[in-house]
Amino acid sequence: MPEVRYLEARGLPRVPLCVLRGFAERLVGLLWARNREEAPSVLIERCCSVHTFGMAFDLDLCFIDRHMNVVRVARGVKPGRVISARDAVCVVERPAVEGPWVGRGERVRISA
Repeated sequence: MPEVRYLEARGLPRVPLCVLRGFAERLVGLLWARNREEAPSVLIERCCSVHTFGMAFDLDLCFIDRHMNVVRVARGVKPGRVISARDAVCVVERPAVEGPWVGRGERVRISA
């Protein structure tokens, strides 16, 4: 059973995150999900760059630094892209949706 943590940010409901561990899980990320309805939000630790090659849907990305500040946000990232943020230590990925999301410069919390 994958470890679950939660993204907490002002103005957002608590977002459950599946923690991706190990090389294979991190490499594959959300590739196994063929549609956004079955795809969870995920946390990739020790990561500052992600790819969307082979994705079946767009992603919203949130790059977080070691102080838990959001250093980059990318919404609606199309398949076939590479997105990175030099100062990030982790990335939150979710299927792209309309509505509120975290903003650059915002402080967030990832809790158990």
